[in-house]
Amino acid sequence: MTTKNKFYLSSVIFTLLGVLLIIFLVQPIYKNIKVNSGQLILEKQILASLEAKIKNIEDFRENYQETKDNLDKAKNLFIKSKAPISFIYFLEKSAQVSQMPLEISPSQLKEDGENIWPYIIFQI
Repeated sequence: MTTKNKFYLSSVIFTLLGVLLIIFLVQPIYKNIKVNSGQLILEKQILASLEAKIKNIEDFRENYQETKDNLDKAKNLFIKSKAPISFIYFLEKSAQVSQMPLEISPSQLKEDGENIWPYIIFQI
């Protein structure tokens, strides 16, 4: 065998070894890097979402007392459907102040399937 043939044979062998090295070692590593980077992006998105939720909870805790006070005030504005005594008293007092006769018939609590909020009917 001549040196020229030995050179070609050794270059073919090294080329095959290089291709096999790329196929069996580099390509799986590249795929793993690709998969892991996708998981890292997903985990970063989840982390950002959790950080936003934590910030919202902390903001809520800071504003809780003010919100609670406002909700209590709003709750007191509604008429109690079981015993609307304070509302009837308000109507009677307003009628006395304006010197108008007032007659209130018994109230009924209405709940039908169409409305999600119960309501009271007064005849004044």
